Amino acid sequence: MMEFFRIILFTLIPISCIFSEIRLAPLFQDHGVLQRDMPLRIWGVADPGEPVKVFFLGKKEEAIAASNGEWSVTLAPSSASNQPQSLVVQGANHTITVKDLLVGELWFCSGQSNMAWTVKLSNDSEREVLQANYPSIRLYQVPKASSNKPESNVGGEWRVCMPKTIADFSAVAYYFGRHLHEALDVPIGLINSSWGATQAEAWISAEALRKSSVYPNVKKRWESVLASYPSDFDRYRAKLDAWRQASREAASRGDQIKAKAPRAPLGPGSKREPSGLYNGMVAPFLPATIRGVIWYQGESNAVQHEEYEELFTSLIQDWRSGFEQPSLFFNYVQLANVHRKYDPTKQEFSYIREAQRHVLKLADTGMAVAVDIGERNQIHPGNKQEVGRRLAAIALAQVYDKDVTFYGPSVVAAYSLGRQVRVEFDSGANHLVLNDLEDHGFELAGSDEVFYAAEATLMGSVLLLESDDIASPQYIRYAWGNDPIVSVFNDASYPASPFLLELNSENLDE
Repeated sequence: MMEFFRIILFTLIPISCIFSEIRLAPLFQDHGVLQRDMPLRIWGVADPGEPVKVFFLGKKEEAIAASNGEWSVTLAPSSASNQPQSLVVQGANHTITVKDLLVGELWFCSGQSNMAWTVKLSNDSEREVLQANYPSIRLYQVPKASSNKPESNVGGEWRVCMPKTIADFSAVAYYFGRHLHEALDVPIGLINSSWGATQAEAWISAEALRKSSVYPNVKKRWESVLASYPSDFDRYRAKLDAWRQASREAASRGDQIKAKAPRAPLGPGSKREPSGLYNGMVAPFLPATIRGVIWYQGESNAVQHEEYEELFTSLIQDWRSGFEQPSLFFNYVQLANVHRKYDPTKQEFSYIREAQRHVLKLADTGMAVAVDIGERNQIHPGNKQEVGRRLAAIALAQVYDKDVTFYGPSVVAAYSLGRQVRVEFDSGANHLVLNDLEDHGFELAGSDEVFYAAEATLMGSVLLLESDDIASPQYIRYAWGNDPIVSVFNDASYPASPFLLELNSENLDE
């Protein structure tokens, strides 16, 4: 009879609450980096009610596992350290020792394919890989995973930066981290949680997404995907069977089939599922103590560009809530120029860039302009070194208070003066530079919003614009188009961001 009651009791306890030993969150593994100079959160799971003791760098904290097994402690801040340290976590009957931990700067790196793009695919990759000997830079590659609920665990592990580990790591993240390491002389931890061809709505929590005004649109699109998935999958299986048969026939002739295998359709559990990537690739790291986020994404939202400003703003606020850091610095890349695949008449990337520019209204954000360093026929430009450098310059200036140039000219005022338009820029400590081009990429429009090219004349930090086709200008835009003309820089070679403005407006979002 007693055995019967033990069986009944066991079945009433959720499986998630039964642990044979204490377990740490995935962030806390050998060879990792923990954030310096900030209260440090350590968490995991254990048996309900189990006492847990945490020791690190002479500090000790204790916790009792809750009824669901979760426990957490917060350790007092620690200074940067290049000396390997151990994190010891003791339970009632089990002890975990995490070895070779450094204390430095920890950044979460996320987005779609331009963040996922690897070092071996970037410019000068052979030299970059061979020279990547940085034992104080540590790399965490988050496995691709979509889930319909927030996960607490994820695969992956910390690796020391060296030639054999860097080749397949994010190029933007690595070059960013390398610049920080050289400038700050502290360990750098980089968590790469990115996946190509993904949309912003996949990286936002379900709760935050439902609060967004664009949620009905997102929900409708996803329901359409789910409705067509069964027939799409049947067609995919038929194509796959045909491809496999063709492959076998080619192999029997000693040949290889030229056609690629068909792609499985998007559906339940795919990378496009709303909130799926937040659940599978962000939630397991919450609420880690980190310094900030770098983000490179937006291409997959180009078709619905009118939604992006709100989606991206919601994402930033959502992550700040999840990491429990209201001022978490969010450092992102404005989309680079590209021509291939995109209809130039629709100018989708221009609207995404403009949305990204507006998001700078949020405090503790930075934007690396990349419209001058893309490749006309390649959506994945190889010059990831410069992207990483510009992101690092922003972080050094805005997060670490270093005296470095970190931005290009930013428009602060635009006024109509009869036929002429006066555009004022903030170039920081640098001079405004207008490249010697026949067309400078400026356009003016009247009330009909039909734009015409305008001539530009430089006068100090001011540009005077005029178009023979516009008698009463009301709108101005610069560097507009998927692959626009870029002519305005400062003498530190930083470009001005593309922009679209209504003239005489007092709110320029800068």
